[in-house]
Amino acid sequence: MKHCAARAALAAVALTQVACDGGGLVAFIQLEPGVQASCVSLTVTEPDTGRLLDGRQVARASGQDEYRIAVYRGTALPGEVVFQAHALSGSDGCAVPVTLVSSSEPQRRAFPAFAGRHPDQVPLLIPFRPVVRASTLDFSTPALTALGGACLGPAGVRAEDQAGNPEVLAADTSVALSADASGVTFFSDAQCASPISGVLLGPGTPEATFYFRSRAAGAIALRAEAPPLGPGTQVEQIVPNVRAGSCTMNVGTISRPCQIGAPGVFDSSRAFLVVQAISDDNNPAGVNVRCNLADAGTIDCTRYGGAGTVNVAWQLVELASGLRVQRVGISGCAGATLIPLPQAVNPAQTFVLFTAQGPGGYVDQNDYRMVHLVGNDQLEVLNDTGCGNADLDVQVVEWQGAVVERGVADAGYVPSVTVTTATSADPARSFLLHSARFTGGGVLCGFQIRGRLEGPNAITFSRGADNDAVCQSPDINAIAWERVTLPPGGTSQQVPISMADGQTFAAATISPVDPARSFTFSSSQFNAGAGFGETSFNGDDYPGAAGATHRLAAGNRLELNRSVDAGIARFTSYVVELP
Repeated sequence: MKHCAARAALAAVALTQVACDGGGLVAFIQLEPGVQASCVSLTVTEPDTGRLLDGRQVARASGQDEYRIAVYRGTALPGEVVFQAHALSGSDGCAVPVTLVSSSEPQRRAFPAFAGRHPDQVPLLIPFRPVVRASTLDFSTPALTALGGACLGPAGVRAEDQAGNPEVLAADTSVALSADASGVTFFSDAQCASPISGVLLGPGTPEATFYFRSRAAGAIALRAEAPPLGPGTQVEQIVPNVRAGSCTMNVGTISRPCQIGAPGVFDSSRAFLVVQAISDDNNPAGVNVRCNLADAGTIDCTRYGGAGTVNVAWQLVELASGLRVQRVGISGCAGATLIPLPQAVNPAQTFVLFTAQGPGGYVDQNDYRMVHLVGNDQLEVLNDTGCGNADLDVQVVEWQGAVVERGVADAGYVPSVTVTTATSADPARSFLLHSARFTGGGVLCGFQIRGRLEGPNAITFSRGADNDAVCQSPDINAIAWERVTLPPGGTSQQVPISMADGQTFAAATISPVDPARSFTFSSSQFNAGAGFGETSFNGDDYPGAAGATHRLAAGNRLELNRSVDAGIARFTSYVVELP
């Protein structure tokens, strides 16, 4: 064999030699280190017309470092030819060029001195320029910041070359989808009804799209994989369905904006607040605190005044679907006790939360009111004489799939009373809310009522924390209660917690929950939110002795703090985990 070509600098595909072999040309081709190929091809065409003069494919023989291809034999070459080489890779050998494929651009070469015949030696050097092919997967749509549980997308994936340019694959390629957190599922449709585990990038298809839903919150990395392409990863910011925070109203402060932080509420009509605003004051102007969702990023808490400090604990509960929340602002009541709702609701799946601010010189029956749903389009707000001189923020929460039973109990002068419900409910999915009105005066412990679910058909209300001799008055004119059973998949833990005289803190171990999907409160609603229980204290009118902020310190620990350490305090607290 006579070699008739000079050595070329290695490229992805390099024609290193062309040798004269019995009247024909034989090419010796080497691949750049790192380039994988099942075989190579070399074509010889006539310039301008593109007519194929010869074309060969060959797999590398065992033990050889280069590909040897006889590209032209037996016929004289024209005065000029075009060479082009390709490295091929695929399960079908030389059939289909797929991933990690490099190819040369066509190169023209003239043989003016030897037109019409094969020379014994022809100095020939063909500098092949690699064309970069798809080497990795990447996401073609921007990363998302979105609410947990929402159906998100469409998200797109595509093949890209080493420079980040999109590439179209030559064959069907299955792309597997996964995430670095549990609770992430993938779907083919915008309703997230048809689960998938991957998508297909077809020939000529620039991208494939999918939808996903994440129960997990935080920075969630999605991953697309289709070996031997490099994997694509994108980090999505999934916002918790329950966000919690706190702020303080210092002595003399009558208004305090509590910042939710970024991002704000996605849709206020699908979000509600759970608030405990606890004070060491004994003046209604200081302990009656109204908190409302002022805008997407702010919770406004206000009161008439006072010499005490208020500690506000808030929890924002937001779902992508299934909730409808109406906010009803009531200013001074103007003598009316029945307040119309903006829109009618289904009472069988609706409950009420409220806070209120109001003036006064002594915390008594004027400051305790029941707030409950009447029919499907009215609220009743009623204290001992009427609506009362207060400004309220009422949240009417309609929760698709929930079951709500309600009632009004006239208890009288008793330390405790038990009511039987009309229907049964699963205690592991149910929680209790209540508010009350009173007739006549009394000491603080007589106004603070605690409720608890006693199995599937009974509710017990008590006051005084066993200080029965003092705390059986005033007359409990009415207790408005709501037992809420969560939609399937939700859970509720009823947690009894007590504080002894002199204590302001208590904690309880609970069954583990996901804090990003769980909120906590106690059954009794007073003006300062759902954080109250019963107390034995009767020395002064400090509601802070029977109220506590609630906090999930971890997924298995509930912590309560009260502002006044006087007397025994007992709470029926709930830890609710969303479906």
